[in-house]
Amino acid sequence: MAVAFVLGNSHKIATSLFDFASTITVTLANEFAEADSDMYLSSLTHPRLVLFGLSFITSRRRRVSC
Repeated sequence: MAVAFVLGNSHKIATSLFDFASTITVTLANEFAEADSDMYLSSLTHPRLVLFGLSFITSRRRRVSC
């Protein structure tokens, strides 16, 4: 949540490096509490699983190469 506060948690495309922004993980975390239907919940769960898989693969590849 500290990242959300530092970046400003703004949901628009930044035109400058110093504009307010939002990350995918912060957006998923904020929207997850508001998921009121099964479709909405699954549309937030699948990207979370993809991000977890990517971070897991990246971590494993880094440990193997060292």
